[in-house]
Amino acid sequence: MPRFQKFIPGPCLVNKNTVIKDITIGNMTNICRRDRGSRGGGVIIYARDSLVIKRLDNIEPLGSEIICLDVQMPNSPKHILLKQCYGPDTRDVLDFSIDLIDIHDYAVQNNYFMSVYIGDFNGKNDRWYVLDKTNTEGSILQSAFENMNCVQIVNFATRFRNDKTSCLDLLITNRDNLISDLHTSSPIGKSDHVPIIFEINCKYPKIKKVH
Repeated sequence: MPRFQKFIPGPCLVNKNTVIKDITIGNMTNICRRDRGSRGGGVIIYARDSLVIKRLDNIEPLGSEIICLDVQMPNSPKHILLKQCYGPDTRDVLDFSIDLIDIHDYAVQNNYFMSVYIGDFNGKNDRWYVLDKTNTEGSILQSAFENMNCVQIVNFATRFRNDKTSCLDLLITNRDNLISDLHTSSPIGKSDHVPIIFEINCKYPKIKKVH
C-alpha cells in the first residue's frame, strides 16, 4: 500500500534569530515557520521536497500559533488541509477552539478530501488518555472536535515530566481510517515531549500518461 508522508509534530528548538536553512532534516526542504517572538513558543513544519504544498497564511488566525498547509495527495487531484498548532497556556481556550472550527469550516467549504490537525494542544481529557484527569481546556477542545465531526486518535502519553505522564500532543482528523502506524520515538534534545509519528495511506494508482 502506498504511503503518503510521515509528519512529526512536537516542540522545536528554533528561535527567531535562527537561520532556518542551516537546520536540515533529510530531504525536507519545504520549510514553513511561525514565530511567537518570545521564548517557548512558535511552530514549524518541514515537508519533503517531493510534496506539492501551499501555505494558507490567509486562514491562519492572528494571535494563534498555527500553520495551515494545502498538501496535494501524490498521484491524485485530491488535497489535504494540514494544520500544525501550539495551544499555549496564555491564550483563552475558547478563542483557540473557535480558530480550529473556523479552519475546519474552510476545509469543508473548499472540498478538502481530508483534514489533519496536529500539535501540542495543552489540554487533558480522559477520553484521549485514561490516566489523565479531564480539565477545562480538554473538555472545551473535545467539544470543538465533535463540532468539527473529527476524532482525536492519540491515546498514549506524549509528555513526561517529574514522573508524571500526560497526553498533550494530539492528532485530529475527519478520516481516521487513513491513519496508520501511529507511534512515538525518543524525545528531541531536552524536550519532555515525545514526537508523534504516523502515516497517511494513499490508495490512488499512478496516473498513466496518454500519448
